[in-house]
Amino acid sequence: MTNFKSNSEITQMIETYSQNIYYCDKYEDDFFQYRNVILPKELHVLIKNQQGKLLKEEEWRALGVKGSAGWIHYAVHLPEPHILMFRRSLEVARQQEELQRRQEELAAFQVRH
Repeated sequence: MTNFKSNSEITQMIETYSQNIYYCDKYEDDFFQYRNVILPKELHVLIKNQQGKLLKEEEWRALGVKGSAGWIHYAVHLPEPHILMFRRSLEVARQQEELQRRQEELAAFQVRH
């Protein structure tokens, strides 16, 4: 991330603008599940000097982007670098969906009892 702001300013920006991150619907092909995430311009400026660079998980999470296990920032579309392009294997996607389903069932059971 850029060094033009103090750590406290960056933290405040992330807390303020991460609620404006837009998560596009997921889609898939025969191998992967995909999701594009659109950063508000206020957060994109934090990585603007890294145009063309793929972000590691700790970097995109530090911007306030949320995602379950297995998502990888796999491509940069230079005309729209504020759109982060993610993918994960369909196997991981199905495992995560099953885990979420089981957690929801357990929560519903606990509410009833």
